[in-house]
Amino acid sequence: RNRSERVTLRDKFGHAVQVELQVVPVVGDNGSVSGVALIFHDISRRVALETQFDELATKATRDSLTGIYNRAELDRRLPLFIQEHSEGGGPSSLVVSDLDRFKEINDTFGHACGDKVLRRFAQILSAEMGETAQVARYGGEEFVVLMPTSLDIAVRRCDSARAVISQCEFPDLRGRRITSSFGVSDVRSEERRVGQ
Repeated sequence: RNRSERVTLRDKFGHAVQVELQVVPVVGDNGSVSGVALIFHDISRRVALETQFDELATKATRDSLTGIYNRAELDRRLPLFIQEHSEGGGPSSLVVSDLDRFKEINDTFGHACGDKVLRRFAQILSAEMGETAQVARYGGEEFVVLMPTSLDIAVRRCDSARAVISQCEFPDLRGRRITSSFGVSDVRSEERRVGQ
């Protein structure tokens, strides 16, 4: 049957070449397949452009330190999230979170240590908030999470994330523990505050 797929071949010097391989059956007069034609198209340039586009898209939408969405992408996604859940009537919650006394961490232990804490907190939020959550770094040590869940589920997940970060050990902090605060709201702005 006709088909096409991308494959990587090696040239005579051992360099990888991206090609699109097209397979075309050769059909005889009696309707039976008597062979196959293989057509190779060098698509290295197209693949390079796609890679550059993906890298630019990542830089435009992802926070360079934590790898989660950045503020610009949050600003783009938030109205769409609210509209989708307002029109669809499904549950949705918005979480705002920050690390308590984070400036003290930077001032006392240095920005490299603070960066480690921010990266770990972003990982915890991404893991604890669920696969459908959209996690973004709003700025500094502030994070926002868009969750297609009820307020009660969002509060439970925030409690879980708060507990996980408080148990994390950072050798650079010499025994000091990290605490965090969360504010949770649904699309109708019914607010609850999760303990510190």
